[in-house]
Amino acid sequence: MVIPLFKKMKKRIIIMLSMLMMIAFLVVSYTCYLVAHNAMSRQLLDKIQPLTGDNIYSEIQNDLLRPILISSVMAQNVFVRNWVINGEQDKQVFIDYLREIKQRYGAETSFFVSEKTRQYYHAGGVVKTVKPTDKQDDWYFRARALPNEQDYEINVDNDSVDSSTTVIYVNYKMKDYKNQFIGLIGIGLAVQKAQALIEQYQRKYNRTVYFMDPKGLITLSGKGYRGPDDFLIKKQSRHFLKTF
Repeated sequence: MVIPLFKKMKKRIIIMLSMLMMIAFLVVSYTCYLVAHNAMSRQLLDKIQPLTGDNIYSEIQNDLLRPILISSVMAQNVFVRNWVINGEQDKQVFIDYLREIKQRYGAETSFFVSEKTRQYYHAGGVVKTVKPTDKQDDWYFRARALPNEQDYEINVDNDSVDSSTTVIYVNYKMKDYKNQFIGLIGIGLAVQKAQALIEQYQRKYNRTVYFMDPKGLITLSGKGYRGPDDFLIKKQSRHFLKTF
């Protein structure tokens, strides 16, 4: 009777060892899965997502390159430069020029603000005189204070004539023949066009795309955006932000 009992115990021990080995195998496999999952998640955050962001940013730059080039040509235009230097005589001729630029390139607006007179010229006429005490004119004094090596900035703001219309402006610095700042010139794009581009990027990359200012405020997004209007920008996340 001893031998059958020994065989029975041996069989149980083998079964228990097999179960323990299987449990150990499952634990090790699950641990490896968690490690691999965490590694992939970190790779997604550290490499893939920034790469996708860079791709979207590059496409946005390309789409905005045309209005930037148009604004650059306006800033380098000899007629415009001489007109400003010579005292801004015959305003209607210059207003006609702005209207022609607007119509030719399908812009929402075209504009010039003189550093000397502070007059805001628009395709429809002289809109106003910008003042440092007027908060609506902060954009001008911010752009004129850009570093010398930065020729322009892009910002989203309400149209100066129709406040119900939101426009993406290219504010390009104009300089005289001595490289002295004499004003800001450029064109503006209807925000609807930019939103259409954003929605195109969202469909292409399956990502939520939006424009954010340095303070973390959402300035422009697609129609499907359902997130908050602002984000707390953490120091370690600032490198994800793209600015022009």
